[in-house]
Amino acid sequence: YRLEGISISNRDDEQLSLISKLKLFLPIIDAVGLSTQIISNQSLTKWFQSLEKLIKYSLAKLIFELLDKKVNEQLTEILFKKTLINSKEKDYPLQVILIVEHILFSLILEKQIKKQTKLFIRNMKFKIEDQLNALIKNRIKQQNCLIIQRLYFRDILSKLIEIENDLTLNSYEWLSLIKYEIDQNSRTENKIHFVQFSNRIHYNFEFIEPSSTFIISPMMERTLFQLTQAICAYRIGVVHAPSQYGRSAVIQTLAQLCGSNCISLLCNSSTSVNQIENFHQGLVVSHSWCLFKDIQQLSIGI
Repeated sequence: YRLEGISISNRDDEQLSLISKLKLFLPIIDAVGLSTQIISNQSLTKWFQSLEKLIKYSLAKLIFELLDKKVNEQLTEILFKKTLINSKEKDYPLQVILIVEHILFSLILEKQIKKQTKLFIRNMKFKIEDQLNALIKNRIKQQNCLIIQRLYFRDILSKLIEIENDLTLNSYEWLSLIKYEIDQNSRTENKIHFVQFSNRIHYNFEFIEPSSTFIISPMMERTLFQLTQAICAYRIGVVHAPSQYGRSAVIQTLAQLCGSNCISLLCNSSTSVNQIENFHQGLVVSHSWCLFKDIQQLSIGI
């Protein structure tokens, strides 16, 4: 990531405009010869903390801004547009569009399940399939994550149609779905929760590049459920699978779905307790996640 003026951008050149300029400035830089080194001190820490809060606030503001625009439209027409992104939506990062679409999809589907509207769910599936065909026909790299999201929506609707006669909000098929909920009682605080069954994880509003390669399959849903259970119970989640089966990708995807930054740490026999303690301190302060790779290589003393 790079910071330019009052906006931040990622590798895909998506820009997140910051709400206001930082009031704290970088401390004096100590230059020795041709090498420049930033000295770690309290002022620098405050500057980065201010930057982090500013990025999260800016992202949250964009999400609820787009959400309000879409809610003002008729909810039943939101998913029925021929083009997935209109001209106004192109001004928003893909991360914002994805989470807003997911929130609205959950709201609309929940409303129709309450009403026991079977035909509407079938129509939703037909419209999503039309959108998928249009996206695939005019496919560009930046829209891969949108295609993946629509594939997940289509699979959800197919599964619900199979049990439409017995479908309720207490059905396993509904509870197992990955959903987002807004806390209406604290709407002004911009709170969003990632929900699966009774597990709720606060969305952390980190500016993250959406994955364009990872598909959420039924097996992946079950794996994510086990991990969310561990997180909500304040336990460590462990993924067992052969190499090249996407163990790291599972955790990185869950972190992305929860709007959290996930850092990978490659463990080996030389990793010391002090190193892990220092690493944990940084994780706690930054509210980041950590993926420990090859933990079997840690020494017994760890």
